Amino acid sequence: MAARPVVSVIVPAKNEEVLLPQCLDALTHQDTKIPYEIIVVDSNSRDNTPRIAKKAGVRYINEPKKGKIYGFIRGVSEARGSILCFTEADCVVPASWIGTIVGYFEKNPSVAAISGGYTFHKAAAHENILVRISLGITHFLSLLWYRNATFRCSNSAIRKAVYDTIGGFNINFHELYDTDLGKRAGRVGAVHHVEAMEIKNSDRRVRGRFWQYLTELIPTVIQVVLLERPLRKQSYKDIR
Repeated sequence: MAARPVVSVIVPAKNEEVLLPQCLDALTHQDTKIPYEIIVVDSNSRDNTPRIAKKAGVRYINEPKKGKIYGFIRGVSEARGSILCFTEADCVVPASWIGTIVGYFEKNPSVAAISGGYTFHKAAAHENILVRISLGITHFLSLLWYRNATFRCSNSAIRKAVYDTIGGFNINFHELYDTDLGKRAGRVGAVHHVEAMEIKNSDRRVRGRFWQYLTELIPTVIQVVLLERPLRKQSYKDIR
């Protein structure tokens, strides 16, 4: 009988046949002996996303509700691990990702949650430099406002006990729900940034539409972070 997983990795997906294979390849080839499970939560995909997930041998679940937040919530409800790891279908994690996460929690028992940064899969050097700068600014602002690191669902982990204690994701936040979750986790324990968790992400949200991206991001940050008000509908354009 297989060992009960220590870690549950939750990956929401919708029409991700192009990028999901490399995401799952990285997740299924982790350099660790720690028992873990991968849960792909599909949102009524019309392409080969279900077939790709099933072929990879991961747990496949369909969640009909639209929105990544529902994918994460459903994935947590199905998870068996004591550590919840979140990433997304357009992300590629390093082979050491799970080992790094578990090791960090073991060495830091007072830490409630951790998160890491990212660079793009395919981008010019200056674009990745800009990403690092912007993430640095975000991290500084999070420390200033919340006294904790930014929690980002594309690359993060939280103790299941902490998640349950704080009531999980708030469904009133359809954007920056991860920021809200991290803020509440910070009331239970520390939220740390872990450099060794850095992943590769897709630049599709900003590619060729940087200024449009800013017009989506800035009002959302003002409402959720500064005013601390729920955002009850998706503010970002749905791009695949």
